[in-house]
Amino acid sequence: MRIEEDLSEIHLRLTRVFIENRGYEDIFKRFDKPDTFFYIDPPYYKGIFNRDDFEKLRDILAGLKGKFILSINDVAETRKLFKMFHIETVATS
Repeated sequence: MRIEEDLSEIHLRLTRVFIENRGYEDIFKRFDKPDTFFYIDPPYYKGIFNRDDFEKLRDILAGLKGKFILSINDVAETRKLFKMFHIETVATS
């Protein structure tokens, strides 16, 4: 019985959640509203997402109506690039 209750609770929590696999520009244009929350986890592999992409992402994030969390490596270059935002270090394992 407990698993049914858990699944029901999860279903209710996720009814308004969208998980998309599209270009980030399209996602922001399509879903950005004052009550939208974005979780952003860009690729870290060289050749897939470069400095220009991070600058473009930064500029889009600066103009969002909604809110976001950006998961990204905590290095000096990242801190410099995203210095206009609140940055919080989180330990992971």
